[in-house]
Amino acid sequence: MFKINNNKGMAMIVTIVMSFIFLMLVLVVSILSTTAYKRAHSRRDRAIALNLA
Repeated sequence: MFKINNNKGMAMIVTIVMSFIFLMLVLVVSILSTTAYKRAHSRRDRAIALNLA
């Protein structure tokens, strides 16, 4: 499928792409968790304000 002398370059490209995909996955999970955390806090604060009123 690939030439023998091109294996090191191909492995480097595959490694870079895999690390980039992993980094994007970690970034998406962290962004989603922070937005869910903020949303939960705003709902809790709204419920407290409603109970106080």
